[in-house]
Amino acid sequence: MDALIALGYSVQQAREALCEVDPKIKDSGDRIREVLRKLGK
Repeated sequence: MDALIALGYSVQQAREALCEVDPKIKDSGDRIREVLRKLGK
């Protein structure tokens, strides 16, 4: 979540986006990439 906040997203945006990521994705880098894809839409 800290990486997303550092990129300018609010805590709420980061938290909500992370909750939507598939829990099967364990690698933090992969999770962040997935969140950025979702936030970019």
